[in-house]
Formats: sequence, structure tokens, C-alpha cells
Amino acid sequence: QVDDFKEILEAAIAEDKAADKKFKRDFADCGELLSVLYKHFRRRKQHTAKTISKPTSAQSSGEKRKSVHGQGRSSIRNSIQQASSIKPIIPLDGFNDRPEEIEPDIWDRLLSARNRKILMEEEVKRVTEIMTKMTNYMNQLSAQDDSNRRKIERALRTLADKHFDWNERFQESYS
Repeated sequence: QVDDFKEILEAAIAEDKAADKKFKRDFADCGELLSVLYKHFRRRKQHTAKTISKPTSAQSSGEKRKSVHGQGRSSIRNSIQQASSIKPIIPLDGFNDRPEEIEPDIWDRLLSARNRKILMEEEVKRVTEIMTKMTNYMNQLSAQDDSNRRKIERALRTLADKHFDWNERFQESYS
């Protein structure tokens, strides 16, 4: 699943990068205004209000179904849901934020392109956060697996030693 999700992330990143290149092609007809338009295209203001996350029913009741590896499955779902809580970007005002030298039809094209780009950026952020959580969880499971493997090997060695001791005692008693 991690590899499949990694492909989704790479596709989202490629699409985001393509949007920058597409902007310059789409606004090539604007000449000298291209740098001003690009500055507004890249400008991001985020809401500064703090978000308060409500605990889910699984968190509030304290009941987490444990998987074989000891990690609660509901905590994974909660991590993925929390990753989607990204601070929203304040959109540019179609009237008040427009510089005087930019025509309204060009400004509308810019706002449309910028909004598409912001959606792509938010998707990349969301997918990146989920991918990070998935990778961390996979690393945690691998570490637990290695620990369990060492415990099993130690137990098998102990069992083999006990079996060897038992065989020696058994052979000595019948000799």
C-alpha cells in the first residue's frame, strides 16, 4: 500500500510542478505584466485562526481495537483524518487585490489559475502528510517485527539448549 500511495504522491507533485510551467505558457500574452502576475500567482496568505480538533468517538471512549502488532487501527485512521486538516489559504479578492495595471479579464484568468494551483498544493500537502504517517507506521511495524524475530530466535536457542541437555541426561541415565 505504501508503494501505491507513493505513486499517487509522485503524480500529485508532478501535476503541481506542471501547473507552474502551464502558468507561464497561459500568460505569455501578457508581456511585461508576467512577473507581476506570477508574483500574485505564488502569493499565499493562510488563515491564522487556531483550529480545535474534536476527539473522535473511538478516542473519547478510550476503546481502541488493537491489531496484532499492538498499534490501534483507529489511531491510524485518526492520523489520516488529521492530515486532511490543513490551514486554508485566503483567496485573493477579485476586486480589491487587483493591481491597477492589470485588466479585469486577465485578473480573472489569474485568480482561476491560482485557485487551481492552491488546490493542487493542498492535495500535495495532504498526500505528503499521509505518506509520512504511513512510512512512520511501516517503520514502527518493521522494528516490532525485528524485535519479535530476535525474541523467537532467543527462545528457539533456549529450547534447543534444553533439548540438548535433556538428551545428554537421558543418554547418561541409560549408559
